[in-house]
Amino acid sequence: ERMQNHLKNLKEINDGLRREIRQRMGEDLDSMDMDELRGLEQNLHDSLKTVRERKYHVLQTQTETYKKKVKHSSEAYNNFVRALQMKEDNPFYGYVDDEASHFEGALALANGSTHMYAFRLQPNQPNLHGMEYAPHDLRLA
Repeated sequence: ERMQNHLKNLKEINDGLRREIRQRMGEDLDSMDMDELRGLEQNLHDSLKTVRERKYHVLQTQTETYKKKVKHSSEAYNNFVRALQMKEDNPFYGYVDDEASHFEGALALANGSTHMYAFRLQPNQPNLHGMEYAPHDLRLA
């Protein structure tokens, strides 16, 4: 019996909420008197005000965030441009297109000095340079 009363109360609450939703959607307004209609209008007005405030708050927050991002990007760009100009102005930093003689000297050293990197065999490896087959190396099994 107690559960049935509780179920009955829950159904009444559910029906009331459904009726309120229908009224807010513009349906089922015929059964309302003038005071109820004014109250519904006030509730809708308050809800609209709350939704607009929330919307404007979200837009303002997003706008501020994007302004900060743009400002940060602009500062990073300006710092990059300043650093690039400093590298161009000061030859001790960055790339300098100096005389070509350095390049030619390095190229001549690389091409003309190949004997600098000679390789030699390790003592535990067989001598591959004088490798030949002598009759004493060949045996019949």
